[in-house]
Amino acid sequence: MDNVYNWENFDNAIKIYRANKGTKVSKVKFSNIKWTMIKCPIQDNGSDCGYYVLRYMKEILLCSEEGVIPMKLEKYSTEIIDEVKQEWC
Repeated sequence: MDNVYNWENFDNAIKIYRANKGTKVSKVKFSNIKWTMIKCPIQDNGSDCGYYVLRYMKEILLCSEEGVIPMKLEKYSTEIIDEVKQEWC
């Protein structure tokens, strides 16, 4: 599956969020948002996406002290997903 994103939708979501919060950002600052494609593991079924997100968020937090966002594409093992399920369910 191709990872195709409509960045305009993300930009609009940020505008709506800021409008609801009553914060305004100048067009110059807003146009400076730089989106970065992150390479991360993708599940191969229709049911584990939430567990993948939780696990990847954990990896980001654990690696944030080093200032590095983990970018790997290999699929999580069943054992890792089961561990996430145990932690959160």
